[in-house]
Amino acid sequence: MPTRPKSIQEEIDRQNRYAGRAVAYVVGLNGLAAIVLMTGLLHGTLSAERASSFADAMMVFGIGAAAGLAAALFGYLRRAVHIEQPDQMTPRRVFAWLGAVAAIVGAGCFIGALSVIWVAWQ
Repeated sequence: MPTRPKSIQEEIDRQNRYAGRAVAYVVGLNGLAAIVLMTGLLHGTLSAERASSFADAMMVFGIGAAAGLAAALFGYLRRAVHIEQPDQMTPRRVFAWLGAVAAIVGAGCFIGALSVIWVAWQ
């Protein structure tokens, strides 16, 4: 049975840990997928047309990983602003929204790159 948080700050810390793990998964999945594709390209068994499509997919995976890292940066900036200016809510909201958008872009890039690979594989 989950325990109740003792304070609002503990609940915020718990949510930050969950968000941090989610961003780490987005970065890890995009990076791992790009490495797997690079390994496949190094074997040299693909035609030039397919290799180009796989290279495009690797680029999208790279953008997704960068977006995931940007989400982590925005989360860090949000917490830094909270520490420096606890009464200012607007900058924290802006960084929270930017972090959420960057995480969604990273996940979308992962799905998009998988789609590019699927089409190239057909």
